[in-house]
Amino acid sequence: MYNMVSGTRSCKTSTKAPTNVKDWCKDTGNEDNGKLVWKYLGRGLDWVNDGNTANHEVYAGEIIRTYKTTVTSDNKTAFYDRHYFVVVQAGNLNIAEKLETNMPSDLSGNEFTYGTAILKYVKWYEWQANKSYAAGAFCYVESSMWLPVYSWECVSAGLSNGYRPTHTAGTVIEGEDIYPKNLDACWWTYIGAKADFVNVDFKSNITVEKDQIIFADHKLYTVLDAGKLDAIPPQNTAWNGSFQHGTAMLSFIGKEWSSKTWWAKNHYCISVDRNGTEAIYKLVKQDGTTSGEQPVRGNARCVDGDIIWEWISAGENGSAWLPQTRYNIGDIVYANGNTYKCVFDGRLEMPSHITLENISTNMTAGGDVFAFYEGDTNVPIKTNYSGKWTIKVDNVERYRFRDFANGYFGVSSNPLPTIYGSGGALSEGYSKTEVDVLLSGKANKAAVYTRDEIDRLFSGTEDGKADENTYTKAQVNALLAKKADVEHEHSEYAAMAALDKKFDADDARIHASRHIGTHDVDEAGLADGMVMYYDAASKTYKFKKVTAADEPEIEPPTEDKVPLQTIIYTKSVYCDKTFNAADADADYQFTIPEGAEKFRVVAVLATSVNISADTYIEFVNADGTLVKKVSWSDVASYGIIAECTSGKTYAFKCSITTSSATTIALYVDCGEKINQLKSNTVEVPALDSKKMDEPIEEPPIVVPLTVLASKTLTTSGSGLDFSCEDWSAGSDFQFTVPVGVTKLRLSVTPSEAKATISSADVTFINVNWDAQVTIKAKNPAVLSCIPGKTYAWCTWVGTNMKTNVIYRVEVGGEVETSAVTESTVIPIYS
Repeated sequence: MYNMVSGTRSCKTSTKAPTNVKDWCKDTGNEDNGKLVWKYLGRGLDWVNDGNTANHEVYAGEIIRTYKTTVTSDNKTAFYDRHYFVVVQAGNLNIAEKLETNMPSDLSGNEFTYGTAILKYVKWYEWQANKSYAAGAFCYVESSMWLPVYSWECVSAGLSNGYRPTHTAGTVIEGEDIYPKNLDACWWTYIGAKADFVNVDFKSNITVEKDQIIFADHKLYTVLDAGKLDAIPPQNTAWNGSFQHGTAMLSFIGKEWSSKTWWAKNHYCISVDRNGTEAIYKLVKQDGTTSGEQPVRGNARCVDGDIIWEWISAGENGSAWLPQTRYNIGDIVYANGNTYKCVFDGRLEMPSHITLENISTNMTAGGDVFAFYEGDTNVPIKTNYSGKWTIKVDNVERYRFRDFANGYFGVSSNPLPTIYGSGGALSEGYSKTEVDVLLSGKANKAAVYTRDEIDRLFSGTEDGKADENTYTKAQVNALLAKKADVEHEHSEYAAMAALDKKFDADDARIHASRHIGTHDVDEAGLADGMVMYYDAASKTYKFKKVTAADEPEIEPPTEDKVPLQTIIYTKSVYCDKTFNAADADADYQFTIPEGAEKFRVVAVLATSVNISADTYIEFVNADGTLVKKVSWSDVASYGIIAECTSGKTYAFKCSITTSSATTIALYVDCGEKINQLKSNTVEVPALDSKKMDEPIEEPPIVVPLTVLASKTLTTSGSGLDFSCEDWSAGSDFQFTVPVGVTKLRLSVTPSEAKATISSADVTFINVNWDAQVTIKAKNPAVLSCIPGKTYAWCTWVGTNMKTNVIYRVEVGGEVETSAVTESTVIPIYS
């Protein structure tokens, strides 16, 4: 066969309505519940002489970047003296050309007027991880010095994702200390303020001494040998190397923090700490890569099940979006305050024309041009803009077109192809190839024409239209009258009464058939107990008595084999240069059928685009403790071929990057053919796989309701203003959580019935006091905790009268089954 098709496509929406907005980017933070939203404003402005002498209008929030360039000794362009200005008020710069002589130079940080616009010099305006942004704030993303930056405006306040270092003491991981996430994480040790660490700010041609630290153009260098520096800042950023700059010998030791950047162990970064001070951090333990996902322009289009929507505008136009519903191209719906238009309805689009020509084959049977897996094929299709779907067959040794009860691709309403041969478009004449196509689905009746008979029959016809290569339609219709469909129904059947009459009749003309197929039956010597057999010598069927030697040896039935090849999973995704499936949910899972020993994952691109080397598929188990990441560049030629276990379910995540937008179909197939392929991927975990070193699950420990800690303080004051506090965090204000406990209840209660609490702040701390979390405990609060860990707290409580204030920490019993009322994570003391 030439085209074997299997699979289904519902052409319906999913269960989640679209939320995307063109040019907007949601930053949901590390816990995936953040509210930070960015709006893309446009490219910034580079202060270079680009030939533009007309349009120098700037918009509010636009970032203007100034710099100088030089060509290094190895013939590379170096950018230095980089400065950034934000447009506070839109206007026109009123300049003809952007030159070094007229670039903005006010680095005070105060607003200043340039033309009709208002500008301000800014530092640390590049997007930062782990930073709180207010609505109306601006930032930029810098991908290359050759292209202007991307300018963004915050439209919904929140904390950005990532774990950029901001601590002021000790060592903290930039990320989560969980295997395998911690394998490539950065461990930063706080060194101190940048002002105390840096000895010299770069200036042209200055003399530096050995062991001094230089801050030059956003980078840090240490002086190995004293000397005089060059006129421009050093640009070398080789880790663990050294180089000569002027007459001094320097070594690059760090730079300002940036996201998704590799850092070498024992080198430094500059970041802004929680107090807003530029601080120095040293990378310890291992090399690492920084965290943080920068904002990316939101695509106007999104994939919703099998439907693709395009964002049109804010507001509610059209009809309300519905789940699990079919839509047509052009339909308008609204969801989540936005209006969307259907640009793809899920139906598979057929090409205008398919050609099969000049094909030789060793097939002795079949040759189906199309075949559809009858058990599970249901794919709605449509013609493209031309409205045509034609198939041309020319000079093909073996082929046939079948009729399908459920229609092409398993849907009766799908359009059918128009079939023709080498004669071009359909006309009053049939080509011989077209006749072959028409006859391929026909079976012989009692009278059969051979090709020689047809040639003789059509020679010298009255209409004179038949020639060496062509039959007329009238001639072919006469030919088809002698033929019947391979799969057909008899239009007339004999009634039972008529059959009875014929069976009882003595009419000599009524007799049993003495033919089986095209062979005669010889009934000579027929008697009871005989069996019929085929005699090859006489080419007839005869009868004989059965002897022991004639008893056939009955072989046990063979077991069902796995199919030669079958597709067990398909997923079509729209990739606008990037596509990420971060959750291995039911849409990204497949189950291995019986008999399959391996599976293969392949990706088919709808258009001619390139898949980037950083594309990967990641197989995971249910709890995320087992991960197998496969880079597509390692397996692109053959797909992912991996050993598997029949009956097991496998789940995967993926990140795909392409050179341009396209639709990608992911297929998983298996079968006897796949079993014979060589694996290129090993140790792929099934969904229910467990880590070998996972402890045996013990029965839960039940802890009764217990007062874990209790402390009483007495308020003092006058009038209606009384309070008590303790900031010692001593042993009386510490407790250790027992095994089997995951929650605690904190309550603050006055002993006097008439006393009321106006405010109750309980602050949990760590041993270094650099992590502090305050809980409002005016009402009892249920918090999460970790068994075996010690917690310490300080307190301040205000009351309306003098009274004893009782602090109580309870665990177990009803506390363990209560809902957490305060989701803030409290720091561990030890």
